[in-house]
This record gives sequence, structure tokens and C-alpha cells, in this order.
Amino acid sequence: MNRFATKLSKTTRLVKTAIQVLAMQCGRPLRILLVGVIVATLYFLSKDNPSQLISLAGLAVLVLISLLLSRHPRHINWNPVIWGLAIQFALGLFILRTKVGFYLFNFMGDFTKTFMGYVSAGCIFVFGDTYQDHFFAFAVLPVIIYFNSVVAVVYYLGIIQSLITKITWLMQHSIKTTAPESINAAGNIIVGFTEAFFLIGPYIKKMTKSEIMAIMCCGLATMAADIIGVYSMMGIDTVHLLAALVMSSPAALAIAKLLYPETEESHLADAKYLALPKSEERNVIEAATVGASQAIPAVLDIIANLIVFVALLALVNGVLAYTGGLMGFPELSIELIFSYLFMPIAYMMGIEWDDCGKVAELLGIKTFINEFVAYERLAELIKNRKAGTGATISVRSEVIATYALCGFDNFGSVGMQLGTLCSIVPDRKRDFSGLAVRALIGGTLACYVTACTAGLLYVSETASSPINTTMSSFSIL
Repeated sequence: MNRFATKLSKTTRLVKTAIQVLAMQCGRPLRILLVGVIVATLYFLSKDNPSQLISLAGLAVLVLISLLLSRHPRHINWNPVIWGLAIQFALGLFILRTKVGFYLFNFMGDFTKTFMGYVSAGCIFVFGDTYQDHFFAFAVLPVIIYFNSVVAVVYYLGIIQSLITKITWLMQHSIKTTAPESINAAGNIIVGFTEAFFLIGPYIKKMTKSEIMAIMCCGLATMAADIIGVYSMMGIDTVHLLAALVMSSPAALAIAKLLYPETEESHLADAKYLALPKSEERNVIEAATVGASQAIPAVLDIIANLIVFVALLALVNGVLAYTGGLMGFPELSIELIFSYLFMPIAYMMGIEWDDCGKVAELLGIKTFINEFVAYERLAELIKNRKAGTGATISVRSEVIATYALCGFDNFGSVGMQLGTLCSIVPDRKRDFSGLAVRALIGGTLACYVTACTAGLLYVSETASSPINTTMSSFSIL
């Protein structure tokens, strides 16, 4: 019996060795073929626009920076990194370079505008016909209340849970992320990072540090659909906002796994062991009412933050202007400092050189103040270009900036994350605080990676045509 077991063991080892050798022999030509496909794709993408290779170089630099900042570089699992970036690239290719993708997201953008437009009926009833005289307060912010109420109804009907489950399955079987990471990433796309934390609330105490890093990074690198509606009403292109929303999620997971690779064993790898919480409301009317009520603190928080941060910005600029005036440089301001500090990053994304200073200001404002103020400044630049007056930027720079700004990666959002996570699991406050800065860096890098991908794929012709001529020659879509 022992002799038979020994022979069986030897046979098993021989079979395993043979399979490994075969895999190595087959893997080499497969890798060569993959490299060839990538090179050919990049050639067709950039042969008529060599400047797009700047965005490709920027993407490589950002990945290298993430690798250099990695907490455990020797433990990096490249599967989620490669798949995350590949899925982001595939999504961008589909949206920006195919007729089907462009028209699909254009339809979704038009639908979003129409859907959000219905909030005007309630605004007119409450604030009167002249409510748009105070556009942001009485026209933009009510969108959040309206959308949150609709989401509560859809959640009560079980539609959101079903959608999140499908996105979770897709991420688990492609990027190979664990169940809480996948559910959280899917939730961020629909309901925002605060609500996404509560979706996995009972399981956060069991999560590894790498998993916590992933959910924090993903929350900072993405935006909820209701915020997308707000920026759409401000004049930002809805198609690119929606594209950034879905593209940044896999990129955030990839960057998170570079910055903090998994060194522990996850006990929540399979999604079948996790159940999404059900709605506690008894009917649709109650769900709509509760959803609207729950949005009020968020709206008040936005109002308070905007008042404070814009006022602080004015204060800092006043101090800088006074100090600069004493040295013969009264033009000194925080925007001017940002324009020089972030200019290399803006250029690396593919922003046209003449626009790098303006976009760099937006990047700095987004990180150190918030994305609301940054998008408001971007909306002004867009309006100036359409009106033909004042400071402005090109369409290409506008598009890349839209992707770069589409995230909650600022210090205020980090504080909100810490407050939410600590309220759910107070015992892990030390872990959350220890990962906060790294998560902010990860969320920022993920947004920049998305912008680089958009810079690589987007060409000016897309503004008037849904498909680039270099792709239409062989695209069947």
C-alpha cells in the first residue's frame, strides 16, 4: 500500500511538472502575441496624433510612482493590477473609440440630463420661477435630494442590490478582488463612498489592511451618480463624467493593490458569504421620504464646506497678495502656486502646454480644497470658450481635466471617510487613520491614471464625431 502511494505521489509530481513546463512553453508565445497586440493598438491609436503618447508615458510614470510608494513591493500580486488597468483601458476604448460606446454613453448622458431636469418642477414650486437666480443653492443642490430619494425607492425595490451583485461578480472574476472590495467598488459607482461603506459594514471588522486600503482608495477615486448630475447641470460634459465614473473604479483597485499589496489571508474572499442589507422601509412612499430626509445632512455639509473653503481660499489669497505686495509681487495667490506645482502633472496627462497652468490650478484646488470648487472653475472656462471671452482652455484639455477632477480625493473627504468608518468599527480606528494618507495618494493617482487613459484615447474629432478616423477604418461597431 505504501509502495502504491509512493508511486502515485511520484506520478502526480511528474504530471504537475509536465503541466508547468507546457504552460511555460505556451505562455511565451502568448505573451509575445499580447505584446504585439498592445503595440499594434497603440500604433493605430497614436499614428495620426503622436502627442497622445505623452499620456501613455504619463500613465507609465504614475504606475512607477505607485510601485515606488508600495508598502510591501515584494508581495505585489500583479493580477489585479494588470486586470484593473486593462479593464479601464477597454472601457475607455469602448466609450471613446467605438460608435456603439459613444452613442450608448451619449444616450445615458442625455437621459441623465432629462432625468435631473425634472427637479425643476419641485424647485419652481418651493422657490418660485426665479429660483435660477441663485443657481447653485436652489437649482443644483436640490438634485442631490431628488436623486437620493429615487435611489432609496430603487433600493427598496431590490434593483440596486441586483445591479451591485452583477458588477461584483464581474470584478471578482476579472480583477480577482475579494468580496468586500468588489461590492464596495460597485457601490461607489451608484450610491457614493459613505453608503458603500454601510453596504459592507458588518464585514469591515474582519477585513485585512489591504482590503481596507482598497475600499478607501476606491471611495476617494470615484463619485456617486447624484454628484455627476450636479456637475452636469453646471455645464460639464455628462458623457465624460459618466465615463470617468466607470473607468476610475478598476483603476483605483489596481493602484490600491500596488500601494498596499495583500500580505494577510482574507476571510471574505467569496461574495456568496456576504449579503447586501435589505431596505427597512415598509413601502415606496416611506422609502422616497426617508431617502429625501437622509440627503439633507449631505446637502448641508456641502453648503458648509463650500462656504468655509471658498472663504478660506479668499483669506489665504489675501494674505499671499499682501505678503507678495511687500516684495513687489502682488499677483501672488494660491492658484498661482498650484499652477506651477501641478503643471508637470497636467502636461504628463496630455494637457496642451498653453492650458497646463489653468488645469494645474484646478488639480491643486481639487486636492487642497474640494472638487466642487474645481469643477465650478472648469465650468467657467468652458462658458468662456463658448462665449469667446475671458480665460479658456481647449476641448481636449477640458476633457482630460474632467476625468482628472472626477473623484473625492481631497483632505475633506478623507475626514468624512474616517468619521464614517470609525462610527461603523470604532475598534479599528488606528488602522483607518494609518491608511488615510496612503489612500488619499492612491485615490489621486487613480484619477490621474484615468485622465492619462482618456488623454491617450481621446482626439479632437470625437467632439464632432463619435469615432476616430484611425479606428473607423477597421472598426465593425
